[in-house]
Amino acid sequence: MTRLVTLLLLVAGIAGVGVVVSEPDWYLRARYPLRYEHIVRGHAENYRLDPALLAAVIYQESKFRPEARSKSGAIGLMQLLPETAKGIAARTGGSEFRLADLDDPEINVRYGSWYLRHLLDKYGTEEDALAAYNGGQGNVDRGVRYPETQHYVDRVLELRDIYRQAYGSELGEYARRRSASPTIPFASKISSTASRIARASVSFSARDRTSASASCESARRCQQSVVSAVANARLARMSAWLSSPRRARTTAST
Repeated sequence: MTRLVTLLLLVAGIAGVGVVVSEPDWYLRARYPLRYEHIVRGHAENYRLDPALLAAVIYQESKFRPEARSKSGAIGLMQLLPETAKGIAARTGGSEFRLADLDDPEINVRYGSWYLRHLLDKYGTEEDALAAYNGGQGNVDRGVRYPETQHYVDRVLELRDIYRQAYGSELGEYARRRSASPTIPFASKISSTASRIARASVSFSARDRTSASASCESARRCQQSVVSAVANARLARMSAWLSSPRRARTTAST
């Protein structure tokens, strides 16, 4: 009977918007910390950034450790290269650049926020801006996106949704509005995959693009199709188990 009730609940879930299981906020807060939230909120507002996106970049780059260093020489919370930071300091009217400035959380996040805003203004989408932040503007300009860069983009967008859900109150009204119907990590990965499929079609021939458009009208429809397929597969496995002779013998013996 318990298994039957579980199956019915699963069916009821499928009949709704979709079957998505998300971790509770307390778990997300424990796993994904938010530090320097006043700095994050302040510079997000100043540079017109989604504070959850800014927090996601910081977490991915340094796990909120201001002393973080990379093998390539990147420094601090947002892992800025000294040459990049020096150029940002000059453009933002700062005083003479000092390498030690990058160890200061406020300065590091200020420079990183300016740079992220610059990339968003240049490329117009979060995906391309993040690709440039990780892989360099030259690669984005040439239309090149290496697998590690794509993984970085997908991961930061997933973290953005996590921070919206877990820290809506700390990150301000913008994050609260966006987390009212949060996109949980599983759906984010599907959406990102569908978006990559759609972007890849730009290199196809006209006939290929027409075929791809007919089979997948939009990334959203792809997402819904994959979610539905996964749910149907789980339902089929559950139904097969309920009707299996082995389960019948087990039920009879009890």
